[in-house]
Amino acid sequence: MMPQEQVEYLSTFLSKGLVDMNAVIDFETGEVKGDAANGAPIFQTTCASCHGFDGRALDWGDADEPGYIGTEANANPWEVLHKILNGHPGVEMISLSAFPLQNAVDVLAYTRTLPEE
Repeated sequence: MMPQEQVEYLSTFLSKGLVDMNAVIDFETGEVKGDAANGAPIFQTTCASCHGFDGRALDWGDADEPGYIGTEANANPWEVLHKILNGHPGVEMISLSAFPLQNAVDVLAYTRTLPEE
């Protein structure tokens, strides 16, 4: 059903790519155990080229309810951390999976400070 190459990609992700997000994001409150000050320069030098320096260059919402990176990071930090670590399916997006997990958590903490509107 799946080509062997895809099975190998999936196997590698399942064996090495999964992260216990509840260790870095409080399950009850959504608070992130990251340092926004450390995440800011990573975001500004890698993510801002597409998302913009204020995180509002891309809007996947609508006029009544914008969908900026700050909006999403505050609404669902688990999903945004997954995307920071692995990219977003179907679009060109870098991933930070080759770097220490704390870098991605710090970027997530920073994105939660960006405008939601």
